[in-house]
Amino acid sequence: MSSVVLSVKDLNVTYRTATFDVEAVKNVTFELHRHEILGIVGESGSGKTTVALALMRLLPNNAVVSGKATLYSRDGNTIDDVLSIPESEIRRIRYRWGKISIVFQGAMNSLNPLLTVKDHFVDTAQAHGIDKEEALKMAAELLRSVRLEPARVLRSYPHQLSGGMKQRVMIALALMLNPDIIILDEPTTALDTLTQRQILELIKDLRKERDVGIILITHDLSVVADVADKLLVLYKGYVMEIGEIFTVYSRPYSPYTLMLINSFPAIGKKIIRLKPAGVTAKTNNRGCPFIDRCPFASIECSDADMKLVEVEPGHYSSCIKASVLQQQLAKVTTSE
Repeated sequence: MSSVVLSVKDLNVTYRTATFDVEAVKNVTFELHRHEILGIVGESGSGKTTVALALMRLLPNNAVVSGKATLYSRDGNTIDDVLSIPESEIRRIRYRWGKISIVFQGAMNSLNPLLTVKDHFVDTAQAHGIDKEEALKMAAELLRSVRLEPARVLRSYPHQLSGGMKQRVMIALALMLNPDIIILDEPTTALDTLTQRQILELIKDLRKERDVGIILITHDLSVVADVADKLLVLYKGYVMEIGEIFTVYSRPYSPYTLMLINSFPAIGKKIIRLKPAGVTAKTNNRGCPFIDRCPFASIECSDADMKLVEVEPGHYSSCIKASVLQQQLAKVTTSE
């Protein structure tokens, strides 16, 4: 396996307001390897984008962050205090965009309609001390790497490009400073099925072509099914399960993961329907956040500490009823 490019340990993010605090991310832990695609999935509000913004150091001022994130750059340098180094140091080492870059959700609509694609590349480069001539060379090479024709695209305005082409331009811009990591937040939103497939195939190709680790954020499990190497499942800020994509799909050790898998039915696929057990939701800072929707919930779940436990090699779950779930799935499979 390729070397680790990012290690995150016990990442916590709390948003403070005048009336109450919102714990958006709680003890998130994972590793990303170079040339690996890590899919982070979960429904809206699960904390996916907050994790990305914390790693990018782009959280609002009312966010309180704790934990540790270490980035291992291809130039041999290690940044072991990503979450706490001052903004002046962030700028000096070009951490943001130079070490880790992001394509935001809906980013293809962020292109300035009054500027050509060429202008976007030149402005971005000059903001980081790169002259125009070098910027245009880089732009042509980057556009080719995302399967676009530079001669045509560079002179085009955003309205002259399709949605898929604009998304490719945004990916090329995110790669301009040759980052070690690129985060893609819902990169296929609002794209037709064929264009989605083309973008996902491009993402698979870029990880080795550009020597990067990729974090792919989505609410749609079908998006990561064919492209991700590893899957991290978030729910209400907690990591419910993490492991190799095939392992998690074939042997989920979290009822929430199984629910997500069942939410995307396929022809000939048997849907395993689970009904809530009726256990009252937790009222303290402990316990499983999925307790009020879980069919296997019991009173001890209200006091579970949500620690990730290795259920099989490289496969982790925070569910204390993981073995019960597997027994139930085995019964269903046997009865078919």
